[in-house]
Amino acid sequence: MESVREAQKKDQLKRTLIFYIALFVGFALVGILVPDNPDEFGILTCIPAAFMIFFIFKTKRIIEGLTLAVLLCCIMVHKQNFIIEFANIAQTTMMDEDIAFLIIVCGLMGSLVAVIEKNGGGLVFGKFVASKAKSEKTALFGTMLCSALFSMDDYLSSLTSGIAMTPVTDRYRVPREMTSYVIDTTAAPVTVLNPISTWAVFIGGLMVANGLAEEGQQLTTYMKTVPFNFYAISTLVVLVLVILGVIPKFGPMKKAYERVAAGGPLAPPGSEKIDIRAGKEMVEFEDDVEDEMKSCKKPKLRNFFVPIFILIGAICMFDFNM
Repeated sequence: MESVREAQKKDQLKRTLIFYIALFVGFALVGILVPDNPDEFGILTCIPAAFMIFFIFKTKRIIEGLTLAVLLCCIMVHKQNFIIEFANIAQTTMMDEDIAFLIIVCGLMGSLVAVIEKNGGGLVFGKFVASKAKSEKTALFGTMLCSALFSMDDYLSSLTSGIAMTPVTDRYRVPREMTSYVIDTTAAPVTVLNPISTWAVFIGGLMVANGLAEEGQQLTTYMKTVPFNFYAISTLVVLVLVILGVIPKFGPMKKAYERVAAGGPLAPPGSEKIDIRAGKEMVEFEDDVEDEMKSCKKPKLRNFFVPIFILIGAICMFDFNM
């Protein structure tokens, strides 16, 4: 068994090495063959975007794909000076106030999620919901409720719900594609409809900047627009109909259910690259979490809610500043 694994690792390393050598050669050829004048690029301007889409679908690595696409743009435009220009672009971008805000907020959100996971709160909440869920539908509606409950921010909602509810839907052999669809399709629309959310603050600020709302009245004005957010409302209605089975599964979602029904894994092949559970199913993941929770004596449900309520209270206290 060990020899087989070693052979597989060597084969994977070899294929990865060949892939990146081909990538290096391709980048070099693009730099040599494209015109020196960017105005003459024409259809060639589509090369970085096409490469990015191909790379992401091939490797399932989004950040690397975006970074390499920018690097390819620098090679096309700046030729041999691409490294200096890439560094200048990176420095300018990282010093942008909005980018810094996004990095800090996402980083701290990730830290909060890590705290909830490490203190056992996510697993306890998942077990609590699992004790109430008696079928696939109730598990999915519980997932939807959990995602809506933490709709102060769509990132927070998706990350927290993913940790808490995936073990619950795993119990009922729900494909991970369906779980992620329910979580994500609830997170963003409910966050947009929620007047106490990062999106409401952002859009309210845009209203003030464009003269559509008075300073200090942006949230009040934003609340008046909520009934007219037809996209978010219709998305949630469609989600409910999908969970109830009124709208049948079709396309890739239907294939995902067929994979699981045939005895296949809950997570699609290759998802271990982006799955926080590394493709593990309920029993395996619970065993791992239980090992991590040995230092946490009898984790309670409050381990899940207290950090979230502190976050909500702090947001209100600091004038909705995330």
